[in-house]
Amino acid sequence: MEGLFPVAIVVISSAGCFLAGSRTGRWTRHALWPSVCRMLESVGMGALCFLLNMCLGMGLILAVRSVTPWFVPIYLMSDVLILALSFLQGLMLCMWWHGGPEDSIAPGLQ
Repeated sequence: MEGLFPVAIVVISSAGCFLAGSRTGRWTRHALWPSVCRMLESVGMGALCFLLNMCLGMGLILAVRSVTPWFVPIYLMSDVLILALSFLQGLMLCMWWHGGPEDSIAPGLQ
């Protein structure tokens, strides 16, 4: 039951956002599925970036260990910040892949 509580919170807030957005006319029901697909694509890109960053980090640690007399612990790769930054990196790459001047979120920043 404890594991479902965060999921329930996100589902309730998402339903509230959907109702508020659809009642104001800013969001349509037909635009929901492409948004879900883009979100899943962003999560997948974040997972790929996380895998790449973990492999790169492990390779750097092993290279430093083999080339220098220093001992660099592998547990440095267990930092949660690597996970968060990897998913932000994946989100940015996905937005860059699909983006352009016509799809920009902030048109004034071009």
